[in-house]
Amino acid sequence: MKRIALIDGNSLINRAYYAMRNPMITKDGVYTHAIFGFLNMLDKIRNDYDPEYMAIAFDMKAPTFRHKAYDEYKAGRKKMPPELAMQIPLLKDILDAMKICRIETEGFEADDIIGTMARKAEEEGLEAIIFTGDRDQLQLATDKTKVVYTKKGVSDFDLFDHDSFVEHYGFTPLQFIDFKGLSGDSSDNIPGIPGVGPKTATKLIQDYGSVENIIANAESIKPDGLKKKVEDNAQIAMMSKRLATIHTAVPLDEEISDCLLQEPDYNALIEIYKKLEFNRFLSRLKVSDTAAPQQQEEALDLIDTANYTRKTIASQDELEALQLEGEAVLKVFGDNNHVGTPVMEGAALMLDGAYYYFDIPSLPDFTQWLAAQKLTFIGHDLKPSYYMLMCHGFDAPQTGFDTAIAQYVLDATRKNYSLTALANEYLHYTVEEEKDFLASHGQMDLFSSNTGAYADYGFSFCTAVLNLQNMQKPMLASEGLEEVFYNIELPLIAVM
Repeated sequence: MKRIALIDGNSLINRAYYAMRNPMITKDGVYTHAIFGFLNMLDKIRNDYDPEYMAIAFDMKAPTFRHKAYDEYKAGRKKMPPELAMQIPLLKDILDAMKICRIETEGFEADDIIGTMARKAEEEGLEAIIFTGDRDQLQLATDKTKVVYTKKGVSDFDLFDHDSFVEHYGFTPLQFIDFKGLSGDSSDNIPGIPGVGPKTATKLIQDYGSVENIIANAESIKPDGLKKKVEDNAQIAMMSKRLATIHTAVPLDEEISDCLLQEPDYNALIEIYKKLEFNRFLSRLKVSDTAAPQQQEEALDLIDTANYTRKTIASQDELEALQLEGEAVLKVFGDNNHVGTPVMEGAALMLDGAYYYFDIPSLPDFTQWLAAQKLTFIGHDLKPSYYMLMCHGFDAPQTGFDTAIAQYVLDATRKNYSLTALANEYLHYTVEEEKDFLASHGQMDLFSSNTGAYADYGFSFCTAVLNLQNMQKPMLASEGLEEVFYNIELPLIAVM
C-alpha cells in the first residue's frame, strides 16, 4: 500500500524550536535552529516511513471559523517568539525548493487540512501517517490512518491507529471530540464542563457514548452534583465539542496527486542552505555538474556517515573475530564511578567507513580485546572514557585527537565546550546533550531495549566528532597552535 506523510508544520517547527537548547544564528544574525531541527525531523520521517507522497500543512494568521464561533478560542496563548516567527517564511522557502506540497487555507487550521487530506488518501487507497505534536489530531486515527504523536522530535513518540487508541484511552478516536467537549482543552481555551476532568469525562463517554447522549440522559447521571454540572453546562459542552471537531471536508485545491514527492530544485536549495550556513544539508545534496565550483566544494566539507556499515557486537565470538587498526572515534558509556569500580555499559567505535557498538555486559573480555587492537583514539573529552577503560585494565590508550581539548586551545575563553554546543555552532548538526540522553534512557540491562538507543546515540556522537576534528585541524594549523595541542595538551589526557 502506498503511503502519504501528512505533517503539521506549525506543531513540528514549534517542537524543533523548543527542543534545541542552543540557538543557531548565522553571521547575519538570522536564527535557524528551528528550521534545522525541522529538517532533521523531515529526514527521519522520509528515512523511517518511506512515503511516496507528502504534504505539510500550516496555520494562517487570519481567524478561523472556530474564532468566529467562540471569541475566546485560543485566547491566552503566548505570542510566538520573534526568533521563531522569523524562521517560518524561510522554512516555507525550503519546502518549496524541495517541491514538497505545502497547504494553508484561510479560515481553517492545519488540523482541518490534515484531516481532509487523510480522508482523501483513504478514499484513494493510501495509508496516511500524520505527524503532529497536537493531541487533537488523534481523533483522525483509523485502521488506515495512523497518528504519530511526537513528544520530542520524531524519535520519541506515540503511534496510534484505531485499536491502539481505544486500548490507551478506553474509547474510540471519534469519541475524542466528546472527551474534549466534556473536559475541555486549556491549550486551545476550550472550556468544557466546569469541574469535569479527564477521568470523569472518560467514564461518562464509556457509559453514554457521546455528549449528546449524556445530555439527553442527564437525569440518570450520578451523583447529583455531576448531573447538575451536565444540565447547567449542556450548551457549553456542545460548543466545546464543535470547537474540538476537526473538519475533514475543507474545500482544498490540492489533490493527493499534487503531493507526490519529486526531485528538489537543487540550485534553489543550495542558495538557501548557503545563506543559512547549513553545511550538513549542503553535503547531502546531489549537486549537479552545472552547479558552481564553489558550491560543490562547500557541499563536500562534511563527512556523510549515513552509508557507513553499522554493527552491534554482543557476543564473544563476534568480538574475537573482529580485528581493527587505525584511527577510531571512541565513546564509552558507563557510570564513571570514582568511588568504586566504574560499570561500563557500552562502547562506540567509528573508523574506515564502519561503526561498531559493543554491548559490554555481554563481552567480559572487551577491555583486553580493545587493548590488543592497533588503534589510536579520537574523541570528545576522552578522559571519562579512558578512566573507565583504565579501571578495567587498559593501561596505555593512544590518543590522536580530542575535539574538546582542541576547542579549548583554540578558544580558552568560551564557557561551553560540550559536543552539543560545538556541533550546533560549527556543523549545524544536532547531538543530544549526553546528560539528557542518559536521563531519558537510564542504565541498560539485559532485558531492556536501550541497546539500540545507545547505539544510535553513539553513532550521532561519533559522526559529530569525526567532522568536528576535520574542521579543527586546519584551524589549529592556521593559528600556529599545533605544537601546544599535540605536544602539551593532548598527552595530558591519560594522566589527568
